[in-house]
Amino acid sequence: MNKFISLLIVCFFYINYGTAILSSKISPKGKVMLIRHAEKPPSGNDLSAMGWRRAECIRELFTKNETITPITIYAQKASKKDETIPDSRRQIETVAPLARALGITINNSFTSFELDELSKDIGELDETKFPVLVSWNHDEIKNFLINFGMKYQIAPTYPSKRYDLVWTIERDVNNEVQFNFFSQNCEGLGDYRFSNDASKISQQWLMKSLVIATITIVLFLF
Repeated sequence: MNKFISLLIVCFFYINYGTAILSSKISPKGKVMLIRHAEKPPSGNDLSAMGWRRAECIRELFTKNETITPITIYAQKASKKDETIPDSRRQIETVAPLARALGITINNSFTSFELDELSKDIGELDETKFPVLVSWNHDEIKNFLINFGMKYQIAPTYPSKRYDLVWTIERDVNNEVQFNFFSQNCEGLGDYRFSNDASKISQQWLMKSLVIATITIVLFLF
């Protein structure tokens, strides 16, 4: 019985820790769209030929649909792992054609180590600066979701083999976090119609949500 009570206490703090995180998170005043940099070559720090094609596809996608045409564009600052390697420019190159088409200056002030600072910067933007588009490395995109209010227990991970996904996050009229994603559907750059990656994101998100809901019910009943 004591072990059961201890488990409930642990679950209680687990849930409320997530709730505490949510209450202290950043609330952007509009839609934030997150993309991974486009395809890269086996070596080097620029985009591959496929990557440049995707960058052009991204330009076309975001300029033709007014509901997702960005007003503000961020891209991860070019950085190097050591002094012998040139700066990686892929995140900037991915949105460069779009930025030129829209006449927008890319904000590339933030390095991969300054994701939290970038999140705060987005949170301080006036609502007229949205939608916001962010081009980043896929390993850290999940952290944007967490910073913008999604509980860390259910935040999905960006698939390592996908380059086409656009993640969106915004708050509804009840101030609840709304997360969605869609494919860029770039012709000739991979057919993801039969890929399991997208469904895995939904399943991952759903399963984590169910676990939290189950723990909450158990706590309520006992």
